[in-house]
Amino acid sequence: MCYLLYCKHMSSMKETLKQIIAENQKGFNQRFIKRDLDIERIPRKATIVIGVRRCGKSTMLDVYAQSLIESGIPEDRICKLDFSDDRLVGLRNEAPSVIADAYYELFPENHNCKVYFFFDEIYHIKDWELFVNRLQTTENCEVNITGSSSRMLVEETSSELGGRKLGWELFCYSYREFLRSRGGNEAIGYTSDSRDRQLKMFNDYLLIGGFPEADMFRSETARNLFFQNTQNDIVYRDIILRHDVSKPMALKTMVILLFGMMGQMMSISKLYQRLMGMRVEISKPLVTEYLEYIKETFAVFLVPIRSNNQAVKATNDKKIYIADHAMAASVSGGLTRDVGLRMENIVFLHLRRKYKEVFYYRTGSGYEVDFAVGPWPEINLVQVCMDMSDSVTKERELRSLREAMRELKVRNSTVVTMDIEDSHEFDEGTVTVIPAWKYLLS
Repeated sequence: MCYLLYCKHMSSMKETLKQIIAENQKGFNQRFIKRDLDIERIPRKATIVIGVRRCGKSTMLDVYAQSLIESGIPEDRICKLDFSDDRLVGLRNEAPSVIADAYYELFPENHNCKVYFFFDEIYHIKDWELFVNRLQTTENCEVNITGSSSRMLVEETSSELGGRKLGWELFCYSYREFLRSRGGNEAIGYTSDSRDRQLKMFNDYLLIGGFPEADMFRSETARNLFFQNTQNDIVYRDIILRHDVSKPMALKTMVILLFGMMGQMMSISKLYQRLMGMRVEISKPLVTEYLEYIKETFAVFLVPIRSNNQAVKATNDKKIYIADHAMAASVSGGLTRDVGLRMENIVFLHLRRKYKEVFYYRTGSGYEVDFAVGPWPEINLVQVCMDMSDSVTKERELRSLREAMRELKVRNSTVVTMDIEDSHEFDEGTVTVIPAWKYLLS
């Protein structure tokens, strides 16, 4: 009897899959904003696009699917499934082979053709890695996957998919992509009108942030509600459901606390002490565990000190940056007017798109440089300072860079400001002062 019920359930699931597959083959005729992530697809390797929830991963795959159709690929050779679809909840603990069965029953003639599979949030499905591996080895196909967890590139796929995957990170809109979404000019203009327009656009970016949906809302109230809902989705869908978290309220408090620490130094001990001060019931080992879960979602990034000594890296505090400065300000409530912190977070993400590792630097005298990226001897030193018109502030920022340049033997460094442009020559080398909008477009 149980077996008959199971067969009936799987038959019903297969019919549901067929319906969804057919529906999704008609949804690629929309207008999309081109992203600056250039994905190279390799035969027999699954393409995995990962990033924070709602940063545009699914849309990016839709863009690719649309390009396939425009190039002449028939719609019936595209199979797109979103596993956060409530109609597929019953599939989460079942053998995923029913997915291929459903598709090839719909289009049996495509066994002899190259089929393009698109799987959104596939980590919801049990043994998905084994399924993708088998699909790639038994069928003529290309597999594209999205996910909101860095584990998809490491632990979960290391043995099952091995070298049969290639991962790409997608972030929220860069300033250049934000301009593109608004039809703005991405070229650097040199007239006063062009400069004023860019400064206006950059101020909008400071306020709205880089989530593709955030610019759709007319009121700040509606936008803040979107940010709150996004943060709740990250906590609930990407962490609590995924890891069976025992203290969900403590986890949520941690996320809000971390968002409020954007640009600040952090250690496990400091984070634990702050939670204790808020009377959150949580152990220090659990703080460490939850922090790893939060990092996996790409919502929070921890930046270590630059040093060749691993012990120094391990024992020094790390700086906190967030996937989107506007979401951090909205969720934490305490960062709304701190333009300098928002700018610093924007510059971090700009560097993180280019470099796998981003560091801060502390000189021998204890002066700090916000970012030190790239290999020696081509280390890129970047300081973020909203306003350098004050002589004391200017001296402090330049002093930090000069000492870092001297220690690291670097001849050029950069200060990113709101609207000041200048250049300073020292014995150590050249310090270029550049407005944020121009730096982000350079």
